[in-house]
Amino acid sequence: MACYDAYFGRTLVFYQGAHFPVLQCVWPDAQQRFPGQAGYAYSSTNQELLYPHENNLLS
Repeated sequence: MACYDAYFGRTLVFYQGAHFPVLQCVWPDAQQRFPGQAGYAYSSTNQELLYPHENNLLS
């Protein structure tokens, strides 16, 4: 992905490429809705999923 350099610069050097594990944590709003679900209460400008996956548990 093009954004790997911006987020994982030194990690790319350490692992000598883009094949390494990454964990992205998300949390629900007060109504237990997650980013990507209708009615999610927080702004998508700073709460978006950086690495959405077609098989994620939020769909």
